[in-house]
Amino acid sequence: MINLDSVSENAPNGSTSASRPWVRFWARSFDVYTFGIAVGILWVLIDVESLDHVNNTLLSILLTFSWLFVEGACLTIFGTTLGKWLLKITILNHQGQKLTPAQAFQRSRLVWWRGTGLGIGIPKLIACILGHSRLVREGITTWD
Repeated sequence: MINLDSVSENAPNGSTSASRPWVRFWARSFDVYTFGIAVGILWVLIDVESLDHVNNTLLSILLTFSWLFVEGACLTIFGTTLGKWLLKITILNHQGQKLTPAQAFQRSRLVWWRGTGLGIGIPKLIACILGHSRLVREGITTWD
């Protein structure tokens, strides 16, 4: 079992700060939308006609699920993602090291489940509100 309490967000000044909900939101949004655009471009290049027959809810779930593997790899290798890097966020353990693959994957999985409600409309809204509330109240989320 991985101790998720060993994961923290590090702010630009080097201090540990997990209570920046809007910065975290915009970094995640940038990452997911950029990933979605990249997948969309590849999809169009491979089979543009099939786009008319795709269920949007299923596509949203699959894209956000796929992203958790990409995010996990980025956190393991770089300690950040493109959106987090642009907003000067790194994800390190309390020893100041990059996450192990298991920690990064578990964190990404919990963000997908608890933080973004699987990427589905109303559950996503509820998950975002609950995550924001806890982050503001306690300074940490359930996936940190």
